[in-house]
Amino acid sequence: MEGFRLPPIMFTEDEANALLTADLIIQSSKDTSLIVKFSEALSKVRAAMSTRILKKTELLQQKMGVSNVYIDGSPKSKYLLEIQKALVAHLVVSVDYTSKEGKSSQRKLEPFAVFSNQNNEWVLVAFCRLRNDFRTFSLINIDTFIITSETFEPHKMTFPQYLEKTYGNKTDK
Repeated sequence: MEGFRLPPIMFTEDEANALLTADLIIQSSKDTSLIVKFSEALSKVRAAMSTRILKKTELLQQKMGVSNVYIDGSPKSKYLLEIQKALVAHLVVSVDYTSKEGKSSQRKLEPFAVFSNQNNEWVLVAFCRLRNDFRTFSLINIDTFIITSETFEPHKMTFPQYLEKTYGNKTDK
């Protein structure tokens, strides 16, 4: 299994609380792959925490929450972590996608970037070979997702340049 090894780590109470808070935020995320893998990683981190810190974070956990976890029944995506793998490996992906209007299509995409929009939904920015241009795809609307073995040449544009070109946003990064 591919992975990373970390030496024993000692967490302060503030660091443990920050992880707990990050967990709450991620649990409210709209991507199940992120939720599951972060929970698995956090379980390993909790196993390394001192009993004193662990008890305090468990107490704090009972007194914190993110409201949209309890009231938001909207659909969740499930491909964020797979998209991240394809993005950094420059692998073409094949998706079955349903638009907001309910139209289905198959696309071959060159992943470029992912971002969370104002609705906390993950969005893939990709070069679409069907349209021969960059397009955005809500992860919630991706019905099937396959990473192919085909590679592509990374695009020269940066994500901040894409945002400025597309939305007129100036970024500092």
